Amino acid sequence: MELKLEEQSYQREAVDTVVRLIEGQTRNTFDMACSEGVRSNIFTLPSEYIHENVLAVIEGDGVDKEMASLDQTLDFCIEMETGTGKTLVYLKTIYELYRQYTFTKFIILVPSVAIKERVLSTFEVFKRQQALESRDDFRRGAASPNHGDDAPILQCGGSYSQPDPA
Repeated sequence: MELKLEEQSYQREAVDTVVRLIEGQTRNTFDMACSEGVRSNIFTLPSEYIHENVLAVIEGDGVDKEMASLDQTLDFCIEMETGTGKTLVYLKTIYELYRQYTFTKFIILVPSVAIKERVLSTFEVFKRQQALESRDDFRRGAASPNHGDDAPILQCGGSYSQPDPA
């Protein structure tokens, strides 16, 4: 039996909110984001625009500015309750940041091997579902003209192990 990831409306809202924080960001191109053969996430949006976007998101979502604990840093904390689909939300957020801005580098840190295995499992299911949805969109003629051959290839790699204290 194959696991099927279902999107809840609050998950879509969380993804869209994160993407709205950098609305106005220039889409990375190979020429501007590649230096000496290394492709990077080039972030060109001025911090003033990000702060304006943050205020717009807060006002649009009806969050009190005092409760939002705003400061001038560009650090954002997205919190969700246990069991609400955080892994799926950040995988979909990564996918949307790639799709809309061609960001290609992301780091996911997890506190244990067990959680790492769950994340990898969710990632594999998400990748298969995304491939199927992309094919269905293409068959229906709904594929984005901006992304045609540039459709994302999802990969997961690398691991870090703490060195033995000995």
